[in-house]
Amino acid sequence: MARKATGNPDTRRLTILFLILRENRLLRELIAEVLLDKIKAFDYLLTSADLRTFFEGKREQSSKVAAWSDSTYKKAASNTILVLINAGLLQPMSPRRNYQIRAVPMPSPLRQQLLADGLGHYLTLMLDI
Repeated sequence: MARKATGNPDTRRLTILFLILRENRLLRELIAEVLLDKIKAFDYLLTSADLRTFFEGKREQSSKVAAWSDSTYKKAASNTILVLINAGLLQPMSPRRNYQIRAVPMPSPLRQQLLADGLGHYLTLMLDI
């Protein structure tokens, strides 16, 4: 897959997202529990309140996340959002800390490779809907 990701910037950007998704449970859960639910409701605005509710809920559900210092917690939340911005799935809006959710078309070579590798379930998490 990395071989195919070298030419097209969209393919490269979304390949990076895929690799991060494989390792980052918090990111997978944010997409599955918040972004996909909002898209199903035709609500493409992700607010700071949505994010705060999600991250605070994870803090309550997980002893591992609850044990994080405030600075670690804030950094993890910030980095999780940054991954989605860099992948093109979130676009910052005014007022600050609000985002437009963007379902982006998956480049065909990446889609075909994920399907061939039995990893098609990641397509939904990559907002290829």
